[in-house]
Amino acid sequence: MKKVLAVIILVSLLAATIIVIGFTRDQTDRTQEIPKLLWKKKVVGTFDEFAGVTVVNKTVYTVGKTMDNAPVTALEAETGEIIWQTEVGSCDSTPMIVDNRLFVINCMWDDFTVRDVDQPVDKERIWCLNKEKGTVIWFNDSVLPDGGGPVSSAPAKNRIFACSTKDIYAKKPIGRVQSFRSDNGGLVWTSSYVGASTGGIFFENRYIVSGTNKLAAYDADNGERIWANKEIKSWDSLPVVAKDGVLYIGGGYGKLPLTLFAVNPNNGDTLWSWRAENNRELTLTTPVIHNEKVYFGGYSNLYCVDLKTHSLVWKRGGGGEGPYSTPVIANEIIYYGSTTLEEGEPDYIFARDIDTGNLIWKYEIDTTGRLQGIFSQPTISNNRLYF
Repeated sequence: MKKVLAVIILVSLLAATIIVIGFTRDQTDRTQEIPKLLWKKKVVGTFDEFAGVTVVNKTVYTVGKTMDNAPVTALEAETGEIIWQTEVGSCDSTPMIVDNRLFVINCMWDDFTVRDVDQPVDKERIWCLNKEKGTVIWFNDSVLPDGGGPVSSAPAKNRIFACSTKDIYAKKPIGRVQSFRSDNGGLVWTSSYVGASTGGIFFENRYIVSGTNKLAAYDADNGERIWANKEIKSWDSLPVVAKDGVLYIGGGYGKLPLTLFAVNPNNGDTLWSWRAENNRELTLTTPVIHNEKVYFGGYSNLYCVDLKTHSLVWKRGGGGEGPYSTPVIANEIIYYGSTTLEEGEPDYIFARDIDTGNLIWKYEIDTTGRLQGIFSQPTISNNRLYF
């Protein structure tokens, strides 16, 4: 039986366009089929190339990145019609939904008045919006400028955790790790992070943060640092915890080449690591774990490593076909976006067989008039793949 899969491509167009492509394919067939355009929609502002989309109850949520009035946008997943837009300032963080609330961090120093908030956005803030209407519930401006990281939640604790960084591209950036009340935005605690803190996850009453200086765990109740692993330095990769309780993260920053680390999340000790042959390649994606294998990528290649043998199963890429976006897996197919970083060359959405890495199809994205690169992680919902 054939199924229809719609792929929404959110790319950094200067004119900010959402593109929807779709295709029919027998789920057991691995022959190449090129997707077809379903619809496209222009919205205000430009989409940031790093932040992904969130899909909840047939609504797509995404953020914008401009030098003036970048909005959070909610759209109908079926038609692409805009439901609401709320200006919060430029964002790098993917919207996070908890119950009826949307959380996001803006990361640029803009100067304009936000709807429902009678004052200009002149500093970085963590925002809480009503996901149905887009109205502002609360905001807190104690986060640092220049580098808004992702937010993660502990719903049972009524807590939101966030990373932010001042002077993110400086030689010695200053990071900040924080916890807020999710109901009113009240600051619970703040801890420092030396380096650029690029994101984290909540796991067993700990907020585990990755960044350019170390992997570190903080007590979720009081913010005290529990452990730090200074061997692991990462720019874009976030930690993930597998079913066996082992934490995995891609390392690759500064002099550290692309390396997959397996870590004990209780004490931060490295259990084992796997290093790519190309010492100049850096990790650009968060690991994705499926059937005792881990998938992650760098500048040049998508890698598949066996978690039992700690050995390479396959790698695919070359010629700009390595992933710049964290992959997503569905129906034993792995999807990701990439870029050649060559002027005038197109970007692609790739679909590969999860067992062999063989190409099933690739969809070309025209780079005319926009920034090159597809960096955000795809999101799958209701048999649709969203970029």
